[in-house]
Amino acid sequence: MARHVIYELHVRGFTMQHPDLPPELRGTYAGLAHPAVTDYLLELGVTAVELMPVHSFVSEPALLRRGLVNYWGTAPWLLRPARRLQRDGDP
Repeated sequence: MARHVIYELHVRGFTMQHPDLPPELRGTYAGLAHPAVTDYLLELGVTAVELMPVHSFVSEPALLRRGLVNYWGTAPWLLRPARRLQRDGDP
């Protein structure tokens, strides 16, 4: 039987914390494709990556009143990739 290792991650949280990523890639989809990230996941033996919500979402009024945002993306707005995870200039 084949062994599978699934790694669930939050695009922004994972890439913002990776010390070997160039600053311009931190917090972005592009950061996930950088060799520093892919090599790290392969070294761990990861065979599949499951992304936490990556679609556009809104922050609930109660959070906004407290100066917070919905970091995890649990209030979907549009089912399209979140622009906040794209690099500047990416389509």
